[in-house]
Amino acid sequence: MQTRESRRQKIGRYGADVSWANTPNRTERTRNGRNAGPSSLDWHIERLDPEKFAEATGEQKVKAGESAKKAYYSKLAMKSAEVRRGGGEAA
Repeated sequence: MQTRESRRQKIGRYGADVSWANTPNRTERTRNGRNAGPSSLDWHIERLDPEKFAEATGEQKVKAGESAKKAYYSKLAMKSAEVRRGGGEAA
């Protein structure tokens, strides 16, 4: 069943289309958003325990950040599998 698109939705879609039509470098435009989330290695490095990593080298922080990122996605996969099995809620 199709629902009628509201005027506000049409205006919003129009504005988004105009905005993207005027964006020559889409990757650059969305860079800040990508870097601000868990898909970014920097996001995980920023969340390392500052006391534990106070004397760590940059390389050590990168390795720890990579492990933290892998652990984050492993946890998401386990939660997803549990919900699909009917054993829990996603959250």
